[in-house]
Amino acid sequence: MSSKIQKLLKQGINKFNLNQLDESESIFRQILDLNKDNFDALNALGVINGRKGNHLEAKNFFLNIVKLKPNDISVNFNLANALMELGNNSEALVHYEKCDSLKHNNHLIFINHSKCLFNLNRLEESFDTLSKAEQINDSSIEIYYLKSLIFKNLKDLSSALNCLEKALLINSSIPSIWNLKGLIFFEQECFYEAYICFKKAIDLNENYADGYINLGKIFRQTEIYDESVNIYLSAINNINNNYHLEIIFTNLSSSYIDLIGNRFGEDYTNAIKYIKQALEINNKNCTALYNLAICNLYQMNYERSSELFREVISLDPNYTAAYRNLGVLYNYIGEHANSEECIKHTLKVEPDDKSKNLMLAESLLAQNKFDEAWEYYEHRWVNVGVGELKQKPNFSIPEWEPSQGYNHILVWAEQGLGDQLLFSSILPDVLKRFERVTLLIDNRLCKVMKESMPELDVRNISEPIEEKKFQYQISLCSLGRFFRKSIDDFKSNKSFLRVSNDRFQKENKKIRCAISWKSKAGLKSDDKSMNLEQLESIFELNNIEFYNIQYSNEDKEIESLKKNSGIEIKKPKDLDTYNDIYGLLQFIDSCDFVLSTSNSNVHLSGALGKPTYLLIPKAYGRLWYWDNDLDGTNLWYPSVERFSQVDQNNWEVPVKKLLATIKKEF
Repeated sequence: MSSKIQKLLKQGINKFNLNQLDESESIFRQILDLNKDNFDALNALGVINGRKGNHLEAKNFFLNIVKLKPNDISVNFNLANALMELGNNSEALVHYEKCDSLKHNNHLIFINHSKCLFNLNRLEESFDTLSKAEQINDSSIEIYYLKSLIFKNLKDLSSALNCLEKALLINSSIPSIWNLKGLIFFEQECFYEAYICFKKAIDLNENYADGYINLGKIFRQTEIYDESVNIYLSAINNINNNYHLEIIFTNLSSSYIDLIGNRFGEDYTNAIKYIKQALEINNKNCTALYNLAICNLYQMNYERSSELFREVISLDPNYTAAYRNLGVLYNYIGEHANSEECIKHTLKVEPDDKSKNLMLAESLLAQNKFDEAWEYYEHRWVNVGVGELKQKPNFSIPEWEPSQGYNHILVWAEQGLGDQLLFSSILPDVLKRFERVTLLIDNRLCKVMKESMPELDVRNISEPIEEKKFQYQISLCSLGRFFRKSIDDFKSNKSFLRVSNDRFQKENKKIRCAISWKSKAGLKSDDKSMNLEQLESIFELNNIEFYNIQYSNEDKEIESLKKNSGIEIKKPKDLDTYNDIYGLLQFIDSCDFVLSTSNSNVHLSGALGKPTYLLIPKAYGRLWYWDNDLDGTNLWYPSVERFSQVDQNNWEVPVKKLLATIKKEF
């Protein structure tokens, strides 16, 4: 070796030891200009590029020198490290094993060999290799850290914590040790202990990004969303590398969405702000794009939301949440076939996730796919972690199946008044099959059910019963599984309620119309409701008297209409439209027709067979049973005629069509 090369080698090593990597690299490249196969220069350049994070260049240098010295332990070790950093773990393993075959006694080689095996999910081999490292150096924190990771992946969390305790005895000032300990507590759902660990990691290093990220996750997991937001905002002030900032911006956007509570029509500005910052760093960040799709969904920008969900799916076909919520979107806009397709896709990938099975039932029902739909409709009893869980009554008698026979059955009502009436339309068919039927139903419906179906044993659902009198029981809303499997099963559907009509006689020859325009206390109520002003053109028809049968108190709106437009909406005399359902039915029966938005009054009117004009939303707020048509006639209530929005939340078109119909018919 020439004296010039020796001098340059010495200079290059000195610069490297001073961490002056660029100057050191320049010197070693000068050596290669003099001798392209100089082993020391090639090796040094590989090490320098590895230190600078240029792992591809490092690999290329080491590949060149491994040809010169194939049995050199350090060369094989350095090449393996470069390959592992590039994610080529299988190739890296070949060179770690080469080191082993050369009989080294270096605990660092065993540690990295173990990491490589861990990355390949060969956990037991990884653990055994670490044990060799421990025999050489039992005071290495990294050994106990890696052992803890292996135990964590093997779900032996107690052993994982024990390893970390050993590491902390050696040095308790390393943030990553506390962070891993926090992750293990998090997995054990010991959230307070996890909080202490992540907080300790941040206290040791205020720039430790993983501590902030995981501390924010704790607050999200425990639904303390405002604290999660505060943690991530604090992290932004202390973290300056894009890798971690992308994660923090994304998680912060998720926390803002959680804080709002996934509600429609709210202000998602803050969430969108940090989504955009995450996407500026990485425009293919699927979680950020997904969050942006969610924000647009709840801001009712359905077209943009759909585009974003599709973009997420194109980037990651296994992103089932995007499919699931695209299915939700399609359900909201009334594209039930597309909703069905998306939700079924998620069930293929994640069959244990039942969260959207009830929505799938609604989409199938809206398409008249009854037989398939009822199976999913039973998931209304399944706890999916959203909203209040419906509880079945705790009966000692079995739930009825056709194989059990047709003796004395107990049918019990559930859900609101509208659903009780809807499914009561099946009872005439049930009475034909069973020897005896007892119905437990809302007390307000007991009288009319008794009069309409004398052979039916009707009882107040809030009163106790003797179960031993019945062979079996079933929910009223589960009868569809057996009695409404196809459109053909609806052929017997007709008006099924009867009332004695001696209470509300007409005082003149004018046409009488009962109206209701509000839906109350439901998630979709606002979308189903109208203002009286939107119906003014109909109220101006002089040959019709309009009567308010709204079950909620809307006196102020009625007074305002009279004051501003001179239009009078009358009120049935001495009628409690909420509690006196029999009296309400009597009044409806005295009317020539009923005009209503989607609420229980439509069910009452339809059950009587009274001509009923139903105003419904285009999509969101539109209930599945109003789409059950055959040749334009509703399957459940043949006397109900629907008038649908063309554009969501715009009632102008359906009101115009309804006005023309009323003029024609009356």
